[in-house]
Amino acid sequence: PQRATGRAERPVERRFSMPNSPSTESGIAFLDFEKQWEAALAEALGDRYRCDSITRANNASLLALATDRSTQQRVIVKGFNLQAVPAGMTLRLQQKAVLLQEISCNNLPEYLAPVTDPARLFLIARYVPGERLSEWTKENPLSVLEALSVGRSLFSALNALHERDILHGDLKPENILLNKSDGQTIATLVDIGPSLQTCLEGAQSEETLSTAWYLSPEQAGSIDHDLGPFSDLYAAGAVLFLALSGRPPFEGDSVGEILFAHMTAPAPELRALGLEIPRALDELVQRLLRKDPRDRYQSAKAVQADLEAIQAALERGECDPKVVIGGHDVRCSLTEPAFVARTRELETIDRMIARTQEGHGGLVIVEAESGGGKSRLLAEIARQAAQRGVWVLRGEKSNDVGHRPLQILDGVIEGLASATRANPRLTESLRSALGSEHAALA
Repeated sequence: PQRATGRAERPVERRFSMPNSPSTESGIAFLDFEKQWEAALAEALGDRYRCDSITRANNASLLALATDRSTQQRVIVKGFNLQAVPAGMTLRLQQKAVLLQEISCNNLPEYLAPVTDPARLFLIARYVPGERLSEWTKENPLSVLEALSVGRSLFSALNALHERDILHGDLKPENILLNKSDGQTIATLVDIGPSLQTCLEGAQSEETLSTAWYLSPEQAGSIDHDLGPFSDLYAAGAVLFLALSGRPPFEGDSVGEILFAHMTAPAPELRALGLEIPRALDELVQRLLRKDPRDRYQSAKAVQADLEAIQAALERGECDPKVVIGGHDVRCSLTEPAFVARTRELETIDRMIARTQEGHGGLVIVEAESGGGKSRLLAEIARQAAQRGVWVLRGEKSNDVGHRPLQILDGVIEGLASATRANPRLTESLRSALGSEHAALA
């Protein structure tokens, strides 16, 4: 699988590894490339910029921190060795370097005039201070309001890029810098420049794993679909999932396991993890993480509009905003409808759950025509119950229910059996609670 890669645009620890090369040679290779790039920087940029430190260097690319001699402002320099770039990519690199200068967005770094010579291209951006999202979320996830503010910043930046037909291609928490402004958490999306392709196979490292956590199925080559804005939106959805839960949506011990999960496993629902998150926000993240690009949001602007609507409703005091997710999007295919217009039903169920917790049993019948949303309502009931510590067991009818009427309890029995295998003490607890009814029920 191939990916477009980039590096965080702030100084980080100096390290370099070459896939399929012995680690003892990696440091030597880094020093050799560092000397070559230092000479190239002095020749191409020496009159305007002073190189302060080189963060990364290899045969194809460079990342360095420099100072503008005229203003004493710090800048990030990304260099590309055009001789190591496929011929068809050189023109795209030069074109995107020009387009980046035309973008004006508070959530993106300011790009200055690029410097080119026959052999190299240097992209130069104003240095952006801040703490990486990956560091910010190490201790605790963001609050809902913090995540909404970060999300609005992130999709504002993506909208500005996509309007210029520029894909980020390596969107992950390491490339998102956070700062506090007027009591709000503001995000800046860095490392926007054109990126060279690198292979995720070969040497396994923390960096390759962290990249795989946010890679869309089409970008990983898992499905046959062109890359587009929806690839960045998928990665942004995975970032939002991390910001709210403290973990990526798909995990594994290897890049292969993670990519396979991206392709096959459904993204966990945040509310099913026991997080107190508005239903609309959970649905928004779920839509961003659809496997098929056509089923996701199609524009960053639409996501930004939904995030703003959710935040406005929360600030008005609505605990569960009734926002129709995807209402501002222009769709090219049908997708699962938003969960709306079920307030009365949910209030009834909520009262029944409360009675159950007090020790009073009850029965609720959910009835609707085919396609009326029964399954969706039951799934929401199960999530709400689980959040309140209620044990949910599921039975399901089948076509054979006329001949085997008690088959509807098979799922309940399997749930009980699994729970007692995991916790043998539960068996005696149930036996005691059932008393004389135990034998009849068995």
